[in-house]
Amino acid sequence: RFATGAREEMPEEQPVLSLTGTGLRTKTIFAVKVYAVGMYVDAVGAREVLAKWTGESVEQLSKNDDFYSALAGAPIHKSLRLVMTRDVDGGDMGEAFSDSLGPRVAKAAKRAEAAGAERAKANMKSFKGIFSMDELAEETEILFTSLKGGQLLTSIDGEIQGVLDAPILSRALFDIYLDKDPISDKAKKGLIGRIPELLSQTKEE
Repeated sequence: RFATGAREEMPEEQPVLSLTGTGLRTKTIFAVKVYAVGMYVDAVGAREVLAKWTGESVEQLSKNDDFYSALAGAPIHKSLRLVMTRDVDGGDMGEAFSDSLGPRVAKAAKRAEAAGAERAKANMKSFKGIFSMDELAEETEILFTSLKGGQLLTSIDGEIQGVLDAPILSRALFDIYLDKDPISDKAKKGLIGRIPELLSQTKEE
């Protein structure tokens, strides 16, 4: 179950999301592990949005850019769960995300109306500010939950850091793992490892 940031939200009211797969984020030529990442989606919503790919294998899906684009942009609850595998400076983490997100947000903002573009710029500043802590220690858990209405909720070790009205930023966050130039090709494929299984399940399952 994942929090949506709603006021006085009860645990039983939180959406239940299903794991689609996992991956590792590594850095430098020495492949130092930085964090493990898992992606979760509303399985019922995913089956509706991604129905045309039911029956395809991971190998087939991993070669299909249209599939990845549909998954990243799906108007459903979905989440990225990061668990740090080493101590990392908070500012460095914020800069790393900004470097990956910045070009994607800027590109999308050019296609948006003026208000949406300005909001995207403000959201980037707010998002970077989340990582103002001195350090993200090993085993720290970071959750980025994209709500189907376009809001982005961030929590660190269970503490909600804020909810942004950020459809462009939400999409860009998933794109850094799923688009044509991901931060890790291996993680890109790993994050869809259970998609064929989820798409083939019936509602009762």
